[in-house]
Amino acid sequence: QHQRRLIVLSVVAGGSVQCTLLDVSREGARLMSARRLPDRFYVMLKPGLKRWCQVMWRRHGEVGVKFIPDPQRPAKCKADVIE
Repeated sequence: QHQRRLIVLSVVAGGSVQCTLLDVSREGARLMSARRLPDRFYVMLKPGLKRWCQVMWRRHGEVGVKFIPDPQRPAKCKADVIE
């Protein structure tokens, strides 16, 4: 659906799990890990760039994830927006 960029990059998921980022798009990514990742976690793509993920599929040590809003940060509501 979204154009993916093939990439092979070592990243850390959930604060401690070493993974390989295989491809990435604006909406998600594909990761490979020797350990099972939880259904929701964050991945450090580079220093200072943390993205929260929701697992969409699992297959042979790979996971496809969709990037989601940070669950620890309150969502903005319309009342907060000044027009």
